Amino acid sequence: MLSDMLVVRVFCFLGFVRYCVVGKFTCFASLNVLFLLLVFRMTGVSSVLFVDNGGYTLKALYFPDILRTDEKPPRVVVLPNCVGAASYVGRGIVGEQLSKLPHFHGFMVRRPVDRGFIVDAALQGYVWEYLLQHLAIADERQVELVITVPFAAPKQIGELLHYIVAQRFKFHAVTFVSSTFLSLVASASSDWLCCRCKGTGAAEGKRKRMHPDSKSVGDTGGLTGSGIVVDFGFSSTTVVPYINFLPVRDSIVRIDVGGKLLCNRLKELISFTQVNMAEDGWLVNHIMEQSCYAVLDPLTSLRVAKCGKRDRHQCGGVAEMRYYLPTLPPLMPLGCREGAIIQASGQRCCATGKAGAPARHFPSRGISHTRAPFSSGGCGHNQMGVVEAIVHGVSSRGSLQKVRALHQAMLHCVIAFGGVSNFANLRERLSADLQQHLPAEPSRGSASPEAGLAPLRDLVHRKDIKSVPMDDSSGGIGYTPRDNELQPLYGALALFTCPFREPQLRLLRDQCRVELHPTQTGKGVQCKTQASGGSKSLNAILLALQRLL
Repeated sequence: MLSDMLVVRVFCFLGFVRYCVVGKFTCFASLNVLFLLLVFRMTGVSSVLFVDNGGYTLKALYFPDILRTDEKPPRVVVLPNCVGAASYVGRGIVGEQLSKLPHFHGFMVRRPVDRGFIVDAALQGYVWEYLLQHLAIADERQVELVITVPFAAPKQIGELLHYIVAQRFKFHAVTFVSSTFLSLVASASSDWLCCRCKGTGAAEGKRKRMHPDSKSVGDTGGLTGSGIVVDFGFSSTTVVPYINFLPVRDSIVRIDVGGKLLCNRLKELISFTQVNMAEDGWLVNHIMEQSCYAVLDPLTSLRVAKCGKRDRHQCGGVAEMRYYLPTLPPLMPLGCREGAIIQASGQRCCATGKAGAPARHFPSRGISHTRAPFSSGGCGHNQMGVVEAIVHGVSSRGSLQKVRALHQAMLHCVIAFGGVSNFANLRERLSADLQQHLPAEPSRGSASPEAGLAPLRDLVHRKDIKSVPMDDSSGGIGYTPRDNELQPLYGALALFTCPFREPQLRLLRDQCRVELHPTQTGKGVQCKTQASGGSKSLNAILLALQRLL
């Protein structure tokens, strides 16, 4: 207790000196750093493990010492969230072993996550054990866990989560958060993460001269925590509206179209038209990631594909696409596209040419396949598309039904992330479709209406993050991650290190944090614990899931 008071006095004195010498901004940042320091000293832990427990991949960000990120930078780990089995190697294949198999024919996987929720505690615990061993975490009692969960979790899911975090692994504390909230935090903290100042630069100065009355991107809803966040996940696509970093729960829309459905759909198309790949789900998923893309004009592209033209310069690469299956597994266990063979051999290979590899043709599969997020009726689901959900679905239910003007303002700040958004041209297609539904804003300086800003916010890229050092030397284990699916991870980085995100961190800890194994404190000092026993901790977890951000 004495050391804590000494730290408080030292930081208050430093804050006063900086206020007198530099100004208010540095004093404000020092007080925020003081708050973060006191929070983690009061909890008794300095190590934080963030886990984005997705249905396809598990993204982890580990802070060995949250108070000394310069000396001990946070570590990034991404691995497939599944356990594989094959007749030629056995069961229990996880992590980097998934990328070292000689071939993937008949390779089967089991996933602990279904529809976004953990449903198999034993399987999920097996994957988490591998993660803790990779991060060299010997005792998880000294680690605080921050895990992502979807909205509207049933009671049975809360009981299963309580078993995993409190009994199976015995973490010190657990904090539940949604991936959409962290992606919103990442978008709002992009200037700080990338060491950019709002409203500076030649582009901003030119915009001010051309449109003196218009708003800049930094003045819109992205920095204020208001907007619509779209999660293109593995199990579903979720559209969540936010107002000042608070979710409008009764206006959330969920579409049952995700990466899992798209992979199964493509597997059915290939098996029905060309070759039976019913037992090659892992290979089909790799083919989908390499070959499928979204087109900006679906009608024109389908007409071009129907004509059967093969001139890529005239058709734009839409008429036909070839993917060579793995005939020599040691050389290419997952196959490759035609471009890789052309680059290696220096000549065009036909389906039965010198390469000797049977090719799968995709004349229109990549077109119709990636239309599912925009029009899910083609996949057998009588549901609205993602654009319709953003424009009409969110505003036709819940609290936003009575405030249509607020919803129109939120349409100017749409944040899209997730593994499905890795498809080429998908973000451009989504931005173009949303732009058609945005009303024109009248400009004060001229009589002609001014077109609205681009509704889709830019992503935070790993190469641009300069404010906090990150150790991503062992980033992808059996999988190569992309920035589209790492936005929640960047949001967690900003939430725990950015001084301007102190209100959001305090809000998250007040509503969604549960202390599972409190540390012993001195005499007369009462530790803040929400739960100490089994039943109390279970009730606290269920309450935290109801108040999920």
